[in-house]
Amino acid sequence: ALSEVHELLKVGQDASTLALAGEAYLASGDAAAAARHYELAKALAPRDTSVRTRLGLVRFAAGEPERAISELEAASAADAKDYQADLALIANYLRKRDADRALAAVQALESKQRENPLTYNLRGAALILKKDLAGARASFERALGLQPAYMPAVNNLARLDLRENDRTA
Repeated sequence: ALSEVHELLKVGQDASTLALAGEAYLASGDAAAAARHYELAKALAPRDTSVRTRLGLVRFAAGEPERAISELEAASAADAKDYQADLALIANYLRKRDADRALAAVQALESKQRENPLTYNLRGAALILKKDLAGARASFERALGLQPAYMPAVNNLARLDLRENDRTA
């Protein structure tokens, strides 16, 4: 695949071709080369939040979490509708168990996705990290108010119920 990408790059180096090269390098296990190609793509298309979001994810793969977060935050701030960068930031903060930063990122997501049950499910997950079980329950219930069959929220409410039954038994 890399040889085909090299041929494409000889023909032209627009943002989409450079991003494709970045993906090919990432797939081959060369995160540093992937990041370099995404940086070039970003230079050619600085307003393309999908390129910036992917660059942030590649930075994580390259072992550069601070630069990854910086790219994702910039991508999030640059687009009032696209929320993929927000999801990546929230996932990172939840994985690191950083509830405060996760909640701040959820707040940014909420401004973009107020009617999406995912938003409130993620808020509930962050509130569980803060040990605010009542707030988490309210968030999961809000998700279900938006979409009654939203299974992630149903599952999280069931877990809260089990947790509360364990404490009262």
